[in-house]
This record gives sequence, structure tokens and C-alpha cells, in this order.
Amino acid sequence: MGGVVVMRYGENPLSVIKRVKEKIAEISPGLPEKTLPDGRVSKVKIVPFYDRTGIIYETMDTLREALTEEAIAAALVVLFFLLHLRSSLAIISTLPLSVGVSFIVMWFLGVDSNIMSLAGLAIAIGDVADMGLIMTENIYRHIAKNDGSKTYYQCVEEGAFEVGGAIVTAVSNTIVSFIPVFALTDQEGKLFTPLAYTKTFAITASAILAVTVVPLLSYHVLKPIRLSRRRSLSLATLAGVVMTIVAGLAFRTFVLDSTSPAWQGWPLALATGVGTALLVYRMARERLLPLEKNIVSRGVLKVYVPALRWVLAHKALFLSLPVLIVLAGVSIWLGWGRVGYPLEAGFGQLGVDLNQWKPWSYLKHRLPGLGREFMPPLDEGSLLYMPSLVPAGSLSSVQKVIATQDMAIRSVPEVESVVGKLGRAESALDPAPIGMIETVIMLKPREQWRRVQVERFYAGWPGWLQPPFRYVWPDERPMTKAEILAELRDKTDIPGVLPTWLQPIQTRIVMLQSGFRAMMGVKVFGADLKEIERIGLQLEEILKQVPGATDVVADRITGKPYIQFEINREKAARYGVSIRDVQDVIEIAIGGENLTTSVEGRERYPIRVRYPRELRDNLEDLERILVPAANGTHIPIAQVADISYTIGPQEIKSENTLRSAT
Repeated sequence: MGGVVVMRYGENPLSVIKRVKEKIAEISPGLPEKTLPDGRVSKVKIVPFYDRTGIIYETMDTLREALTEEAIAAALVVLFFLLHLRSSLAIISTLPLSVGVSFIVMWFLGVDSNIMSLAGLAIAIGDVADMGLIMTENIYRHIAKNDGSKTYYQCVEEGAFEVGGAIVTAVSNTIVSFIPVFALTDQEGKLFTPLAYTKTFAITASAILAVTVVPLLSYHVLKPIRLSRRRSLSLATLAGVVMTIVAGLAFRTFVLDSTSPAWQGWPLALATGVGTALLVYRMARERLLPLEKNIVSRGVLKVYVPALRWVLAHKALFLSLPVLIVLAGVSIWLGWGRVGYPLEAGFGQLGVDLNQWKPWSYLKHRLPGLGREFMPPLDEGSLLYMPSLVPAGSLSSVQKVIATQDMAIRSVPEVESVVGKLGRAESALDPAPIGMIETVIMLKPREQWRRVQVERFYAGWPGWLQPPFRYVWPDERPMTKAEILAELRDKTDIPGVLPTWLQPIQTRIVMLQSGFRAMMGVKVFGADLKEIERIGLQLEEILKQVPGATDVVADRITGKPYIQFEINREKAARYGVSIRDVQDVIEIAIGGENLTTSVEGRERYPIRVRYPRELRDNLEDLERILVPAANGTHIPIAQVADISYTIGPQEIKSENTLRSAT
């Protein structure tokens, strides 16, 4: 048997899943177990078949890596342009401090650390580094060009005051530009508000740090000191030895396990120590250089000054370049057909059809416009297969189909687990008919996917010539998710089954937003269900011809077999049978009714009364169900009602008081 955990609205999924796992671990020792004849112990276990913690942790790790890489890149840029290690320390310190302040404010305001909030921090890293870079560079410039007429403190003070106001103004403009994001509601608000919060927190913190902490750090790290070579070597050696010991112990304690060789980890620790020693020696010996003497600044100026002179001398020619860039960008975004429509319409009034001009038609074909999507797809590492059977499919046929499909899906090597569900649980949260199947497919890590051979130009060359080219142009690649999905589609193709392939989280978001089981769909409204279904089937055939359209499926509304009882009032009156009595017999004998509940300790079992299956599994047996008459006798229900098969709707959907289908 299977179960589904439903999370309350507004809860944190990660914390809920953790508490569920704790509860499972708590009740697991008390689950039933049995000793088999061969001595083995068979025990009931609770095994999760879909766990969202994996994708949550993977996404968070990806964003953490991005934050780390951006911080390192910002530090390298600072070091490259200033060529001064000590000044880089003043700038780099603002990165962890800004992120730390952001997390503190997030905790106070109750903003979760999710994908979008961490994305806000990732976006803000560049701005955070800019604030410290502007302040440090200006202080550096004032100190470097000082001719002795000012004290060191005055240089730092003037450099900080000169750009402090500009930094605060720039940050204020950025914060004000995010006010419309805070006003978003519904899905847009839940999606983008955390991003706006964290970006605002980080930028605000960076501005505060840039006008307070950075000048203080610059005052200490930019002092024009230069130690002797001997003292510099001694200090660098000491720092290298200490870092080697600390790094080695850290690798042995936190990275490597106890079974690894004793020497493992120490070569990397030694390399870390050597790097630290070189950095310390450089910082002890470096001196401040005016930007005019900085080799990087001189290289930039050699390119920038002639370019600026040419631009000022050819203003009209240069301004045509940004105009063309804007036109090209808008054409790629909206499509050449929409951008060039005014021109096309104007020539059309003159009797000239621009579509007959090959360059014009070529641009319309090559630039159709970019697609638009509210939420970019997230690779969840899993798939959700939601096929639907025709309404006439019985429970046994659906069980047979789901077993066949699970076996076919499990035969794909990249599939780790597959669990199918038909119908719905006894809950109103997922109103699915019997013919709707939901199969959760968990994929293995990408490192375990098959590799596909790629035909390269050097394939026919001698073997000893191929390795260098194979290193640059590999002759094999890992299988893509699209290829796995195509193989799954081919293996699960069964006549009478209408497939839909999406991802679990993606499916829930799409269904909550639009009611579709697909990224795009068409809704048909009307009063007649048969006419709605007919139009839907016509749309299905038309949309299948659209390039790029896959899994085009229209709802099959009618086709569900029903047994219909039509009570003949005249015959019922002849036998003295009331309509209520006939309806009660139909309800209790066929559908069943709960009369009472059996209490056995903490367990509750309903006691249900109805005819046994062998007396109600065909039409002839149903006709012999007895109904009490007025004189105390019992007559077959066929004497007072007409019983027949009929075809009706599987489900009736309505929206805005109108019946609908997708």
C-alpha cells in the first residue's frame, strides 16, 4: 500500500519532510515483523518513492557554488586591476559581511532560504563588490598621488567623503527600483519577493559597509609600509607553516575518512601553505603605485583614449551602432514580423508586397521571436508520467496497463525507481478518475547515464593519431534527458492510452495555475458535453500539426458506461411500492451503506451492507434484486424499473458557470 503526505499551505517543505522522516524513524521499530521458516525476518518497512529533499539540497548547493565562484571572481578582478593584494582584503571582506547581514535580516523578517532568495544574493554579489571597490579605489588613488602635503589620515578621509554620497545615492536608486516587485501578489509575488528582499538586504548592507568598514580597513591595509626582505621571508614562512598544518588537519578531519592513508591530504595542504606564504611575502613587500604607473591601467588607457577620440570625431556614425543593436535585439525578442509590420503595411498601401522580397521573407523566417514562459523549467531529476485511458476502461484494465507500463519504464537503464498510482485517494485534493494514472519516475545521477557515440572527423584515422583530437573533440557524450524521455515515450506507447509527460513539481504548478496537465492548452466552453468533446477532438488533430507540439491530448468526456435504473411509476403504484423504497434498494443493495462501526481498541472498521458481488456483477442478476411490496411480498426490481446500459460523461468540469474541457 502507498501513502501521500499533504503539506499545509505556507509551510517549509524541507522542514516538513525532515519531521516526517523523524516520525517514520520513530514508528519503524513498532511495525509488524514475521520470522520465515528459513530463519529470515520479514519486516514491514516504510520506503519513500518520491522525496523532494534531494532536489532541494542540489539546488541550494548549486547556488552556494555560484555564490562562492562569484566572490572569487570579484576578488580576482580587484586584484587584476589594482595589482595590490592588501587593498583587495578591504574589498573582499564586504562580500561575506554583506551576505551575513542579509541572512540575519532574513531571519528577523522570516524570509526563507530558498531558490529565489539565494538567487537574489547571487545577483547582488557584483553590486556588493562594486561598492567596496569604488571606495577602496578612490582612497587608493588619493594615497598614491599624495605629494606629502597631506597626512595619511586626511588622504583616507577625503577619499571616503568624495564618493560616499555617490555610493548612497546609487544604492538608493537600486532599492527604489525594486518597489514594484514588493507590490506583486499571487504566484508572481511568492516567486520574486524573496529575490527582491535578499538583493535589497545585500546591497543595503554593502553600502553601509562601504562607507563605514571599508574606509577603516583601507586605513590599516593601505599604509605605505615595506618590510625588509629578511623580515618578509620570515613572516611568509611562518604563515605558510601554520596554514599547512591547519589545512592538513582540516582535510584529515572534515574531508577524508579514517581509512585513508596517513599521507593523503598533506600534499594539498602543502600547496595551500606555499600559496599562503607567497601571498604574505607579496603583501609585505608591495608598495602603492599611482594608477598612471599601473601596467593594467596604462594598457586600458592605451585602448580607451584612441577609441574615445574616434567616437567623438564620428558621433553620427557611432550612434548608428547602438540604434542597430537595439533594433536587432527588439527584432530577436518580438520577431521581425511584428517589428517590420508598419513598414510592411505602408508598402502594402502602395501595392508592394514585401513578403515577395527574399531578404524580407528570410528575416521573418529566421527571426520569429523568442518564446515566453512565466517560470523557467527546473530539472527536478525525476519525471511524472500521467497517461489517461479512455473512459470505458475498467479498473482491471487500468491495473493491467499500469503494470505493463511500470515494467517498460523500469527497463530503461537510467531509471532508478518507478511507482504508479491509479485513480485517487479518499481526498478532495486530487479529484482524478479511475482511468488517470500518475507514475513517478526517479532518474539515476547523471554520472550513471549511458554514453552515446559521436561521429567525429578523425574516426577513420589511425588509432595513434586520435587521442589528441579525442581530448578536444570527444567521440562520446552522456545521454541527454530529452533522449531518455524519447525512449520512455517509445516504450510506454500503448493503444488507447493518452500520454502526458512532465515533472512532478512542474505539473502541480501548471495544474494550480491553469487547470491543464500541460504547459499549454486550449479550453472549450459550452452547454452540450458531446459538442464540447467533438470540438476538442478537432482541435487535437489541428494542434498535432503544429511544429514542436508533443503529447497533444484532448479530454475524452463521454464514453463512460453506466447502468441506468428508470423507475416506472405506474408499475410501482400497481404493486404498492413507493419510489423511496425502490431508490433505497438500489442504493443499499448495489452501492452499499455503512450501518455502524466496529471498535477494536484504537482501530475503527465500518460495517457495510450490500449484495455479494456474485449477485450484482451482471445485468441479469441486477434485474432479480427484490423490492418489498405493500402486501409484504417481495418482487424483482425489473417489475417496477427499466434497467439498461447507457453511455455518459466520465467527469463534468465547470468554470464560470459553464461546462468546459481542455
